[in-house]
Amino acid sequence: MWLNFQGYISSSTLFILLFNSFKLFRPAIWIHWKLGNKF
Repeated sequence: MWLNFQGYISSSTLFILLFNSFKLFRPAIWIHWKLGNKF
């Protein structure tokens, strides 16, 4: 039970980290694409 709880916590943390990095990364891709289209 405790091991399951630990695994759940770590997978949730990993998912949150991935989601946050995606949220930060997506505008960078969008800006890069916009700038690329302008030139």
